[in-house]
Amino acid sequence: MRAHRLIRPAPGTGDIPALTSLIEDLGTPAFSASLFRAASAWVMPEHMTAFAFDADTKPWTIFAENTGPAKVSQDVAVRYCREYYQYDLANGQLREAGNQGSWILKTSASEVIHSEYRHHCYTAVRLDDRISLSDTRDGRTLRINLYRPRGNNFTEDEINRIGDKAPLMLALVRRHADQQAANRPNSHAYYRERLAAVAPNLTSREADVCAAIIRGVTSEGIALELGVGLNTVLTYKKRAYARLNISSQNQLMRLVLN
Repeated sequence: MRAHRLIRPAPGTGDIPALTSLIEDLGTPAFSASLFRAASAWVMPEHMTAFAFDADTKPWTIFAENTGPAKVSQDVAVRYCREYYQYDLANGQLREAGNQGSWILKTSASEVIHSEYRHHCYTAVRLDDRISLSDTRDGRTLRINLYRPRGNNFTEDEINRIGDKAPLMLALVRRHADQQAANRPNSHAYYRERLAAVAPNLTSREADVCAAIIRGVTSEGIALELGVGLNTVLTYKKRAYARLNISSQNQLMRLVLN
């Protein structure tokens, strides 16, 4: 009998390590970063977002990732789900097609008629070219968007490469979204409950801000969610951290999740 130890390949060295990470991370907060790394190895998008569209409801964000340290894609996703999804050309085109099946669609910023949508979701974050993967079944549409800046549009070869990976990406995101959907109504309440247990001296707004921080929402995104100004969010955050005697997001997560 022979036994050979399996050596796990380093992340990013091929499709198999990427798939291994994606499968292992399904349903966890690490999934979006794993998928973004995989997509970056295939076609190098600057931003990548995924949304779920349920019948007669606003879309909700499955994930939002981008290059660079600032998570600006999360703030864009919040704006999109609050209002701008109504002006998305892809939605209109898919309605005309009967909202069934899987599609790959290409949109340029210059095609977007609604000026505020174009500004906040494209030009303000220096994006210009978008490839969308869309799949509709059982009343839910999944959309994966990959973005690039002006002057670096997706080539036909890259679009074909994305199309080849589309069934895999959509299947993984659908499974991930299904797990998110099961927990989504309770996620904020869950973190509020944990905060109430470990930090009962927090005010309601301070707890809201801390719960959003744990969920990975930026300060700008929290301001949009709560309908308050950015400075107000920063004040709540500063007060909460002082009450908890912490100074970072990592310390907050350890305090609440451990």
